[in-house]
Amino acid sequence: MNLTAVLAMYYDPVNCHCRKQTGVTLIELIISITIISVALVATLGAFSQSVAKSADPAIRAQAASIAMAYMEEVLLQPYADPAGSDTGGCEEGNSRDIYDDVNDYDCINDTTGAKDRNNNLIPGLEGYNVQVSVAPSTLNGTAAQKIVVTTTYDGDASLKVSLTAFRVDY
Repeated sequence: MNLTAVLAMYYDPVNCHCRKQTGVTLIELIISITIISVALVATLGAFSQSVAKSADPAIRAQAASIAMAYMEEVLLQPYADPAGSDTGGCEEGNSRDIYDDVNDYDCINDTTGAKDRNNNLIPGLEGYNVQVSVAPSTLNGTAAQKIVVTTTYDGDASLKVSLTAFRVDY
């Protein structure tokens, strides 16, 4: 094959431009694979973060339910001791089933999990911690007890659900 025949294969003297190539070169292929790989890594990284956090709403809802259950239990109690022997503080060490007024709940600090009224751990809720505080307060000039129930979760240090309520003597 002579030089004229080779040039005729790649150069069109009538239109004065090179003929179009078909296919891709190795360099073009490597660059496109690299670009696709970077885009795929970024997409999968964002997806994995959303999957990892998908359980958070359920954990937060469970913590709120536990706090509401404790708060309801406290609010169902009388403002003061029915026997008239209210010490104004907690009855630490006693089982919650004998608590008879709001003040008795002041020292609840269940760090081993959510418990029922008989101080039994509730299965499946061992990772939730509950703290109850009761303090004297006033509400529109009326004597009241400020009750704060705080629930945390061992698996997420940033999760903290607090409920506040007031109990007045009526």
